[in-house]
Amino acid sequence: MIQNWIFSGGSNHWRSAMGLWVQTLCFLVIAAPVFGNDEIDYAFVSLADEDKVSLFELDKSSAKMKLVQDFEVEGDAGSQHFDSRRSVLYLGLRNAGKIAALKFDRDKKSLRPICVVDVDKDPAYLHLDRSGRWLFSAYYATGRIACHPVLDSGEIGKKAQWVTTAPKAHAILPDATNRFVFVPHTGPEAIFQFRFNDKTGVLKPNEPAQLNFKKGTGPRHIVAHPEHRSVFFSINEQGSSISELRMEVDSGILRHLKTESTLDVPNQIPNACADLEISNNGKFIYGANRGHDSISLFYFSGSGGIQREAIFKTEKTPRQFSLSPDNQFLIAAGQSTNKLAIFRVNPHHGHLTRVGTQKTGRKPWWITIVD
Repeated sequence: MIQNWIFSGGSNHWRSAMGLWVQTLCFLVIAAPVFGNDEIDYAFVSLADEDKVSLFELDKSSAKMKLVQDFEVEGDAGSQHFDSRRSVLYLGLRNAGKIAALKFDRDKKSLRPICVVDVDKDPAYLHLDRSGRWLFSAYYATGRIACHPVLDSGEIGKKAQWVTTAPKAHAILPDATNRFVFVPHTGPEAIFQFRFNDKTGVLKPNEPAQLNFKKGTGPRHIVAHPEHRSVFFSINEQGSSISELRMEVDSGILRHLKTESTLDVPNQIPNACADLEISNNGKFIYGANRGHDSISLFYFSGSGGIQREAIFKTEKTPRQFSLSPDNQFLIAAGQSTNKLAIFRVNPHHGHLTRVGTQKTGRKPWWITIVD
């Protein structure tokens, strides 16, 4: 009788209440976050000397990490890049001359293979275009870049466009409009500039084809400001510095604006900068110092440009580091100590507080944190 009353009639109030309940449930389902546990992030660490990627859980309340999987790959694991949903990991296998696509299963907390493609030796850096349909790669040893198609499954297409640039191509990044692509080179002291057609996946040199830096600078990595599409920053390996750059939005041409040292006393000890990261709000910029073994923090304001704020000691040889998606943590890989330095990030001024250390396998080359 109760069942008949619910589904066959009953009061209008009951049906209204049921309708509201269903609407609320639907809203909750639709509005639910794409990713799972808000208290857990995942850190992926490339171990170059062990041909594997280690997957760690990061408990954000305790700042503790736990190893949940060691995934073996077909070569020395290096550069990493995730798709926009953080469900497919693209991994450069440098000495092997391959790129792997790996599926991240959050429920099982594990990686599984999608495909492996043969490429040039030494794929130093990977990055998807803004549509997610093309995978860029830069090759340090051969001085080339490539653009591979990407299928809906995350699989990498084998037919690619290859462009010869110059020795020591070290990174590759599209701009926010997906019309321009930039490739820092530590060899010729330049950032190469391209126009990009995201319908065909074709890269063409811009005019001029490169932004030249003074000798001894060595632009290595480049990041874009998350809000101001004309603002970019490069970290300079030999120069131990960060350069603020401006892009002409119509032409896609970069120009120098300002360069600041990553060190308090430049040239005091041998140092080579490595990775560069920017906070979600674009106010804080972090750069890695190998030799000084530290992370430098810079502030950015639209009117005043970049200014170095502080330097924080970390593990020896911080080749690469990663900000968590919510910017609560920064974790730096110590290539020479086989340890990760875990820092909490102050949301107000970006300062780092060391809160933990995690041992890894041999030679942690790259780390990415996802939610």
